Amino acid sequence: MKNTTGRPTGKKHNNRVLSINNSSFTPERRKHLLFVALFAMIGGLILMRVNASPAMWTPTADKPLRLAWILEEGLTTDNIQTLQLKDLKGNPIPEADVYDIDGETTSKEVVDLLHARGKKVICYFDAGVYEDYRTDANKFPKSVIGAKDEGWDGSYWLDIRQISVLEPIMRARIQMCKDKGFDSIEPDEITNWSNNPGFPITYADQIKYNKALAGWAHEAGLSIGLKGDLEQAHDLADTFDWTLNEQCYEYNECTLISNEGPGADGKDHPGLQEFVKRNKAVWIAEYPKGDNGGGGSGWKAKDKDSSTTSYLTKAKTDSICNDSIKNRFNTAFYVTGLPLNGGRTDCPQFAPRDGSSGGGGPVTPVKPIVSLKSSNTNTNAPATFTLTATSNLPSTIDISQNNSVIASCSATTNCVFTAKNFQAGTYTFTAKAVTSEGGVGTSSNQVVTVGQGTTQPSNKAPVINLSGPDTSLTAPATITLSAQANDPDGTVAKVEFFKNGTSIGSVSKVPFTFGIKNVSEGTYSFMAKATDNSGAVTDSNIVKVTVAKQPPSNTSKPAAPVISDVSLGYQWWKGQCSLKTKCTMKIKWVPVQAATSYVIRSDGDFLDKVVASEFTDVEIRAGVDYNYEIYAKNSAGLSSPTKINNKVTCLGPICSVSMTQR
Repeated sequence: MKNTTGRPTGKKHNNRVLSINNSSFTPERRKHLLFVALFAMIGGLILMRVNASPAMWTPTADKPLRLAWILEEGLTTDNIQTLQLKDLKGNPIPEADVYDIDGETTSKEVVDLLHARGKKVICYFDAGVYEDYRTDANKFPKSVIGAKDEGWDGSYWLDIRQISVLEPIMRARIQMCKDKGFDSIEPDEITNWSNNPGFPITYADQIKYNKALAGWAHEAGLSIGLKGDLEQAHDLADTFDWTLNEQCYEYNECTLISNEGPGADGKDHPGLQEFVKRNKAVWIAEYPKGDNGGGGSGWKAKDKDSSTTSYLTKAKTDSICNDSIKNRFNTAFYVTGLPLNGGRTDCPQFAPRDGSSGGGGPVTPVKPIVSLKSSNTNTNAPATFTLTATSNLPSTIDISQNNSVIASCSATTNCVFTAKNFQAGTYTFTAKAVTSEGGVGTSSNQVVTVGQGTTQPSNKAPVINLSGPDTSLTAPATITLSAQANDPDGTVAKVEFFKNGTSIGSVSKVPFTFGIKNVSEGTYSFMAKATDNSGAVTDSNIVKVTVAKQPPSNTSKPAAPVISDVSLGYQWWKGQCSLKTKCTMKIKWVPVQAATSYVIRSDGDFLDKVVASEFTDVEIRAGVDYNYEIYAKNSAGLSSPTKINNKVTCLGPICSVSMTQR
């Protein structure tokens, strides 16, 4: 969900930032003005070209890859050796591993020069819009050209349902990339379904067209990246080979994406993680607002911390960078200001692909924080206790006794080891965590003291078998676990039950059953431990139980909202505002029966999802028409929209708003 905290000079649209048109820029430069920059220094001697491998290049999430996104101005053989880029503090930017550049304006010679330096090169072109300045513009029939792509001069949405018409044009563009030696393609503007293309394009239409693009690329031996369209990632991650995302941290979409829009299912889905779990590369870019006043980002210029290379506070920068490493993104970088010809920096934790300095000096991996605890630190022989090591980052965790590894767990944040039959003595244990980037963390010592106790060499361990429900369950569910436990030479003192490795209770007499109420949706692993009267412990088998989501209680969509009030205000000056101030506009409606939330759009763009029956837009200006669509929502879907047009006029210094419902 994107929170509308202000109306910036540009707006989030098609997963890219739109800028106000500037007649001093060409249509081509305006096309990419907001999210591109020259990112890396290319210099030195030109090496002889290395023959490319015939295998298709598919970048992975295994190691960081720096991305140079160069779309505002193409590279040429004249500037490729002298290009010098710096970050926000004036420091040289480390040389990139991968270059993403415009396929039409880039020559084969430039691609060859980049390959000679050991780089991979991605070919950018727009696949969902018609651009009247492209060399193949005359190949598009009028029947496929739709509504204007607002914010971009000379750009119009395509009717992607006409795949047979568009196929030869797009195949020709892909072949152009192939002939110039590119390794991969980045088809942009492939979110027609969630915009206003002038055609009734559905979610399914977009999936079909995007998969067709991927098929044509693979037939040409080129990999393909998903630019934007994060809402469809769960349907496209198997087909596309990598992804490039803008502003996922600003809009809280790095982990989950709300799948809303025409034909979408309305559920939350993993977005970028769909690529990570398939070991496919993920690049992310954020757009903090710079001191020059440009940009359309919600990150404010006042957040700038001069001690860092980011326009965000150091705490925010560290949080984003550390979280990006935890999520296994290949590189996180920042782009600031308008134009974007000097404000770009990588998160400092990301090392180059080969682990070298990459032109920017060695990079120190983030150290994980690891702890080690024992279930019992003072017990008697023969002792049994549990050692649990925990890391704040996914790591390979080793538990050691006197520098000898006794347990090892890979790619996890939690490692558990059960120590059995320890005799009298004092034992020292430590845990070590190593991340995939090479960060190393070590716990403090955990000391366990074992006394003499009473030796029971003849004691036999108990026997236990665990069973769970044999029927399907729906949340909120009640789960009953039943353990069959007995002891060959004594009695069972207790049976302790565990959910996902955590103790949830114990039973000390027959029958050994345990009930859990109000279990939410998900899949759970249960086990039990039987302890006999002499202290011997036996682990049961693992029982997995899946609880399904409760079916929606609503069987019909709610009614459309009825607007009750529209008003202007500015802080303490309620009901009116001055032309010299930035006004706010509050829209209220009558609560809709059976609605659980409301969705607000402006000119087709998603603004917010709220629970209360009111919404406040900010930075309102006089002389501007503000068009809104307000939907009521429940588990059955969205209502029909209530459409209103609000016009702000001013008489002298006092402004007022008039509403027209359509």
